Amino acid sequence: MQQKQSDFATLLYRAASLWRLRMDAHMRLWDMNMSSWEILWLLYRGDTRYNQYMLASRLGIETSRLVRLLDRMEKRDLLRRQPDPQDRRQNHIVITPSGFSLFEEISAGVTALREAILTEVDETDLEQGVHILERVLDNLLRILDDERRDRKIPQSAAGARPSRMSFPGQMPPGIVERRKNDRRAVGNTDRRQDPVSASNYPSHLERRKNGDRRSNTDRRKNDRRRTSPR
Repeated sequence: MQQKQSDFATLLYRAASLWRLRMDAHMRLWDMNMSSWEILWLLYRGDTRYNQYMLASRLGIETSRLVRLLDRMEKRDLLRRQPDPQDRRQNHIVITPSGFSLFEEISAGVTALREAILTEVDETDLEQGVHILERVLDNLLRILDDERRDRKIPQSAAGARPSRMSFPGQMPPGIVERRKNDRRAVGNTDRRQDPVSASNYPSHLERRKNGDRRSNTDRRKNDRRRTSPR
């Protein structure tokens, strides 16, 4: 069973990656990529009004990356942001007539590519594949929901465990921050006590102005040799 799951996951990932590569190559003819195409596709359908957060969640990308994509597409007059009258902090993303035209222009090539990729896959196989992928997607969405709930659990004063989104071996944020503060305190103490600390040396621009080619590292080594007890 595990081997079959591994084979399925490998094939699914490889097929999705290659499909995306071919889509990106096709989109470059219009100075687009797969992500910007997906944005146009969602807005073109018009079945949901998307704000930036909803759109980022739907595409599975970070909000900061989505903002850069939206900025570029808005400059090309493919979409626009409309303030939400109920919440001024939110903007709804709306496709423009230029976006409609570009979507329809690109769609023919996208359809032809999809038909070529799915050649000799009959309707029965497609129905079964859709059923399988729907179940896979449901499982992924459930895992993401569980992770969001985990991150909302308040941390105890003793320090909570890292969330399931953390990398193996990664320390909780509180411990990381305490260690950073400890290093800063030690570093400040060292600079006050050390007569040959970096703060006592001229910048590289001052050294070049005076014709001094030595680095500050070499200067500190020499000064420490002279000041160290024999």
